[in-house]
Amino acid sequence: MTNTMPLKTSFKRLATSVLALSTRHVETLPILAGSSRGFRVPRALALFDPRILLGRYEPGATLAILGIERPLRVAYDVGAHVGLLSLVLVKKIQPDGRVVAFEPCSENLASLRDLIAANSLPNVTAVGVALADRNGEQKFIKGASSFTGQIEQAGEDGGKDGPVSEVIQTATLDSLVFERGFPAPDFIKIDVEGAEALVLMGGQRVISEFKPVLLIELHGPTHAAAVWDVLPRGVYQWNHIGATSGLGEAISQRTQLLAYFGPGDRWTQQVLLR
Repeated sequence: MTNTMPLKTSFKRLATSVLALSTRHVETLPILAGSSRGFRVPRALALFDPRILLGRYEPGATLAILGIERPLRVAYDVGAHVGLLSLVLVKKIQPDGRVVAFEPCSENLASLRDLIAANSLPNVTAVGVALADRNGEQKFIKGASSFTGQIEQAGEDGGKDGPVSEVIQTATLDSLVFERGFPAPDFIKIDVEGAEALVLMGGQRVISEFKPVLLIELHGPTHAAAVWDVLPRGVYQWNHIGATSGLGEAISQRTQLLAYFGPGDRWTQQVLLR
């Protein structure tokens, strides 16, 4: 079989170079296709991955979100990065609904707020905290790219070998809803680089009382097992999300969930719980 990877890489580099030259005098670019068509994104983000402009960012998760039958009035984007899936949620929520986007990294948070302003989204609120199992402060460990930072508590080695980006605020989901007046969510997307179970541990009362739909990106089998163990049995229907195909087969056993994981692009998996 012919190896097409070098060709794909060369084409991406060429496309990025052409895009960089042709847009050097603008700060934002429009998304040209997909559910977020018409929204604008920072030029730097488009240059990092031109597929964003073609509506091909997280296609599986996007299909899963748009396919949710339950009406959504309040959606939480936990680990929002710069807000690309928040744009999808804006299209999904009811006309009087709200998206609350949580992003602890100060650089990403600034880009998230720029995205909200560039698209005039008064129903999207950016919150600069990390959801976890406790309220307080914690070190945020910078990853290889802006997509991969994590709180120190989530690291396999406690983050001791990684460069410390900053000290950030943490809060539990329960404290936000029941003590600080945040609206109870109908939907929560969680993409927090290994802190998935910590978010759920801090939101047990919210989950019990409101049963929000959950879309969770699982980072490796250890964290996937922790998520499976922390959620009550029999409350949710679990489904795997295909990277490009959206909602997939039902998951009924822990071993079935863990079997999805492997090396390379199989290290992260997404699931929808309804």
